[in-house]
This record gives sequence, structure tokens and C-alpha cells, in this order.
Amino acid sequence: MNEFLAGIIPLDSIDLDGNSKCDALTDDLLLVRAIFGLDDDILMSEAIATDAIYKSSEKIESGIVILCDLADIDGNGDIQALSDGLLTLRCLFSLQGDVIIDGVASNNAIRTTAQQIEAHVNTLMLRCN
Repeated sequence: MNEFLAGIIPLDSIDLDGNSKCDALTDDLLLVRAIFGLDDDILMSEAIATDAIYKSSEKIESGIVILCDLADIDGNGDIQALSDGLLTLRCLFSLQGDVIIDGVASNNAIRTTAQQIEAHVNTLMLRCN
């Protein structure tokens, strides 16, 4: 939290808008949109929490760049919206077990079980309340 107050985006948090919450419909939506190559107003449109600290596309995009390799949820070396973004989304919606990975994990994934995926996403959520 102190990092956010000082204007520093933590290197290991999925909380991209800086409100100390990891939300599927804000933080993960921002991540998925960025992975799809969206930026500026399209990236931000209706995806920022009302209590967000970071409200500019530059700050959000900076957080995504910093998060970088950690956003590769399945560990295959490639960050993809329809695998990594969806895996994160399912975890942020508090889904558990095999429903997290059903139809999502890529063939060359390193993290292939629901437990491995949950553990990785949980490390990105440590700074969230």
C-alpha cells in the first residue's frame, strides 16, 4: 500500500489501478485489453474502479509493462488474453479446482494444474486486500 501512495507500482501485483483490490472486472479487464493491444481511452473505458489511484492510461500501461512476465500465468513464455487473461479472470472470480483450467491451458504450459495456476495468481494478489 505504501508503494501505491508513493506513486510506485509494485512489481508483483495484479492490482493495476492501485486501489489495493484485485478485481476481475477492473484489473484483469485492463490486462486483457492491453494484451489484445488496446490502449489509451479504449483500454480505460469503464474498466477503472471508482476508488482507483491510477486513472491514466500511461500509469496503467506502465503497470502492465512492469508486471510483464508474471502475467504469463501458465508459464509457456507467451502472454495471451485467451489463456493467461482467462486463467486470471477465473481466479479473481474465486473459482476453484479444475474449472479454472478447463479448456484454457495451452499445450506448452509449464503450470498445468489448477493448483499451480491458483498459486501463481495468488502471488500476484498478495498486495490486495
